[in-house]
Amino acid sequence: MALDHEDQWDGIRQDTDKSDSRHAAGSAEDASVHSTSAHQDPFDIADLIDGMDDIATMQPAQFVTDTPFVNDDSSAGSDNTDTSSTGDVVSPDNGTVDARQLSPALPQDSGSPQPERESTMEPAAEERERETAAAEETEKTSAAEEPQGAESKEDQTAEDSTPANLSLARRLWKRPVCHTWWHKVLWELVHVAVFAGLVLYSLWILQSSVYPDDPKTRDPQQNSGALFLHTLFNHDITVQAAENGWSVFSSIPQGIAWLNALLLAAFFVFLIVAINRFWIAAWLFLTISTVYSIANSIKVEERNSIIIPSDLNFLSSGAGGKLLSFIPDSFQSLIGSTIRQLVLLAVLMIVLNHFDCRRSCISPTKHRRIAAAVRVALCCVYVLGTVWFASSMLVTGTVGQKIDARFNDQPALYDSRTDAQVNGVVVAFTHLLDNKVMDEPANYSRQTMEDLASRYAAQADAINATRTENMTDSTVIMILSESFTDPTRVPGTQWNEDPVPYLHQLQQQTTSGLMLSSGYGGGTANMEYMSLTGMALPNFSAGLSTPYQQLVPKEKWTPSFNQLWQQGDSIGIHPYYSTLYGRKIVYKKFGFRSLRTLDNPDDPFTTMLNTIDRNPYVSDAATYNSVMAELQDHQSPEFINVMTMQNHLPYTDWYDNNQFHVTDAATGEDFPEDEESTANTYAKGLNYTDQALQNFLAQLDQLDRPVTVIWYGDHYPSAFATANSDPANALALHETDYFIWSNAASASAGVKLNDEDAAYSSSNFFMAQAAEHMNAKVSPYLAFLTRMHQQIAAMGLQIDATSTSGAEYLDAQGNPIDEADLTDEQRQLLDDYKLVQYDVTAGKGYLHNTGFMDVPASDENGV
Repeated sequence: MALDHEDQWDGIRQDTDKSDSRHAAGSAEDASVHSTSAHQDPFDIADLIDGMDDIATMQPAQFVTDTPFVNDDSSAGSDNTDTSSTGDVVSPDNGTVDARQLSPALPQDSGSPQPERESTMEPAAEERERETAAAEETEKTSAAEEPQGAESKEDQTAEDSTPANLSLARRLWKRPVCHTWWHKVLWELVHVAVFAGLVLYSLWILQSSVYPDDPKTRDPQQNSGALFLHTLFNHDITVQAAENGWSVFSSIPQGIAWLNALLLAAFFVFLIVAINRFWIAAWLFLTISTVYSIANSIKVEERNSIIIPSDLNFLSSGAGGKLLSFIPDSFQSLIGSTIRQLVLLAVLMIVLNHFDCRRSCISPTKHRRIAAAVRVALCCVYVLGTVWFASSMLVTGTVGQKIDARFNDQPALYDSRTDAQVNGVVVAFTHLLDNKVMDEPANYSRQTMEDLASRYAAQADAINATRTENMTDSTVIMILSESFTDPTRVPGTQWNEDPVPYLHQLQQQTTSGLMLSSGYGGGTANMEYMSLTGMALPNFSAGLSTPYQQLVPKEKWTPSFNQLWQQGDSIGIHPYYSTLYGRKIVYKKFGFRSLRTLDNPDDPFTTMLNTIDRNPYVSDAATYNSVMAELQDHQSPEFINVMTMQNHLPYTDWYDNNQFHVTDAATGEDFPEDEESTANTYAKGLNYTDQALQNFLAQLDQLDRPVTVIWYGDHYPSAFATANSDPANALALHETDYFIWSNAASASAGVKLNDEDAAYSSSNFFMAQAAEHMNAKVSPYLAFLTRMHQQIAAMGLQIDATSTSGAEYLDAQGNPIDEADLTDEQRQLLDDYKLVQYDVTAGKGYLHNTGFMDVPASDENGV
């Protein structure tokens, strides 16, 4: 179809204008992007690709307007010639034109004279070009107007639907921009509201976790809401909490409640600044609060203690995975529910983070490095401020202590749960952040310690004058029996059969009594530390709650009783993993030849171990067999420290043919089903231990060399909830059984110390008692512990909440000793104890070269 020349020129101009406008718009947009992102690399590969796509889609008319073309002389006479060459293009005359006619002018040979070039194309070429563009435009219009078949329309619809849906999705997911000030203000108000709500909610669930037996705050069987996120959706629990006036806060003064909230808020702000994304920080804050609350509730229920900073060492020691096996079944569904809800919340927070136009709390703008420096500085201020406040809040006269006092903080460091109930969980946790070992005694000096060493060396000489044996001539086996106690002594219980008949028989024949434990439901490593070192846990600062993890790895001098034997003549046996409580490091520091655990599955020690029925832990019988194997391999006297695992919690109906049944002693009725099942399973395990113990001692009696056994239960299990709920039973539930026994080849076989010396004790006195039982000579340190035990029969962490000393002292009859009633000699001995303990663990080590820890060596005749 022929077109008027003016119409053709108009079409060409319109195409040219469109091209120019597109390039202009693209340039303006690029300029805008670069002006707002000056800090970024100006080269963007995406921009380059977009530009190449624009070039690839440009029409021939666009090139005509930008680049002048000239005719090739060889094609001058072929304007109206039809050709099928691939280089031809459509011509209005005959449908084709030689492509060479549209080629740009090529440079001529530099040696030839160059004719003057025209700045425009020849008239014939220009006319053909205009006709070509007009023809293509008309062809496109006609093709668009032609009707298509049904199949063609369906294909087109299918083709167009996907881009449309994608376009809608992109529009819905498009990140918003705060165009006006009120957009920013609106989002800031949302941030403030969510911030305040999460702080208050976290404070609620944290405080609820120290009241696990309160049905208004938690009921594991019903997945109640005080600990978990589904509280928000549980109408009954929420109403109960509201009607009770948020009872979990009623036990703490208003001022200290504000301090808890401020400490939580400061931690939340720290996360926001560190991450620089409000919604992500909010999810992390809520997750930490929730996980801590659950773990706290489990520990309070199982051990009457809250999660403290030193407990977090389990994670760094690699034992975190092992702790999962200790979670009671009653919490399993609760934990599963929480995980699901936290995942849903994570998705919600990601969506909110996407649509929040105030995503960056500290916007980098053009100064990214400055913004990053500000965030780092604020994080450092928080960390340093927290360290300063935690280390000074309990030091009288400091600014931190004065600030703390203004909030009415009343530290109860003797018991972490009581501290949390009185002062709030967050403040109680902060109390224990400072890992100071212990306060330096006022009179500590080299001269003081040398005088002390001389004084007790004289007492050791006096004791040794009447003793004939050397402890290191015998093999001493110290056995910590996990969670062992006589179940017939549990207050309020009655059994159909005695679970430990052999123990009761043995207690009548050898040195035995009750040990004051510093833990309930846990604290194994602390009893183990006291028995191996003679150090007393109550002498340490309240923040140092687990010496194995907080103290021993950093000590330069670590005297322990196994070092009395020749180097290489001590070994540890623990049928579990060495990462728990960091024992692998501790036993190396103490100088043990080795610590045999389950770490190496190829170790012959591991292959001889087995379990009973469905109990996942190694049986005591198998553990005792491994001790006998060690005695056969090592014929010389040695020190063996054993920690069993058979009776570790939880107790979930492990055993077949369990004949034991517990009832309420007062009513004769059964206990709640869960408590009854747990107690019965525990009793069956003790019965297996009783049988294994009888067989083990019988085998030792067959040996022809002297062996002495120091055997004790480390703490009560958390198997008797009814007894534990009565505060009057607190002391009874911290007294476990112990005995010291020597085999037939020992000079001390059949020895039984009188009750005045043995009825009550604590694990720090065991080696001194063993020396007395064996009639063995002592070091100045053992002489001091002997005298200390005579004056204060047992000591441990405070149990009675009426005292504020942080320590529990018992006399020879098992009666608590009030600090105000201590005699002058008892006070002097306690002061000496703190001097010795400070010098060894935190002081200058003045006693190191005084022989204070050394026992007399045997002479040629073994005397």
